[in-house]
Amino acid sequence: WNYHFCVPGKYNDEFGQQHCKGCPEGTYCPYFNMTWPMPCPQGYYCGVNMTEDIPPCPRGTYGASDSLVAESNCTVCPAGHF
Repeated sequence: WNYHFCVPGKYNDEFGQQHCKGCPEGTYCPYFNMTWPMPCPQGYYCGVNMTEDIPPCPRGTYGASDSLVAESNCTVCPAGHF
């Protein structure tokens, strides 16, 4: 076969590669046999090797962009907003 079998949280983007790579920060790999990681969606943050269980920014904060890597990247909501 062309690509090595990969579990969620890992991917393989190289033809004939025998080892899977961990999804880097700011991305996630929710499915088996992914060939490229997906950007972490806006409003969430993704550490390394993330699967489908990606955490949302906490209450009172928001994700101003996609591909956040840590909770500390979430932005505090302005006064009067949530």
